[in-house]
Amino acid sequence: MNKNIKFYINIKTIENPDTYTVLVNKFRSLKEYEPSDLKSLSYNEKYKLREEAACAFEELVNAAKKDHIFIRPYSAYRSFAYQTKIYNEYVKKDGQDLADTYSARPGHSEHQTGLAVDVWTEGQEEILEKDAKWLKENAYKYGFIVRYTKDKQEITGYIEEPWHLRYLGKEIAKEVVEKKLSYDEYYHLYIK
Repeated sequence: MNKNIKFYINIKTIENPDTYTVLVNKFRSLKEYEPSDLKSLSYNEKYKLREEAACAFEELVNAAKKDHIFIRPYSAYRSFAYQTKIYNEYVKKDGQDLADTYSARPGHSEHQTGLAVDVWTEGQEEILEKDAKWLKENAYKYGFIVRYTKDKQEITGYIEEPWHLRYLGKEIAKEVVEKKLSYDEYYHLYIK
């Protein structure tokens, strides 16, 4: 699991980046991979996910509305070039050590897979606690997990991000949540 190993050391290039179970983290790089099946979300065509994930996200948003939870995407697919730009801006602003706790280095972002989406509460530039709670309790029903949780920071290397959803498909998302694992742990125990 790479515990007690410094992040961004001994990086492996991901061989099958098109799989929905791909693990992208601080030890595994996509290089300049770009998915071929990106689909725009209905909220705004500039936000794209891989086709299966996009359909599942639309289902999640519609189900949330029925529970009076109103979320919207504010970041979805990001190219290698775009991730490079925003990561470098964060490093310039906060230094690399701090930037590494909240932003992925180029090639290491789940957003580059087309399987991750960041959400805010509708009309806000943040996610409200009640909405984050709903996502934590319900996102798996639509194939998503909240990827970066407070209790798994040592494993993922990222601060808590209750707004960052990762698509895995319903079966795996449910197992990750029920087993109370980070996706890194689940991948190493059940997929690798």
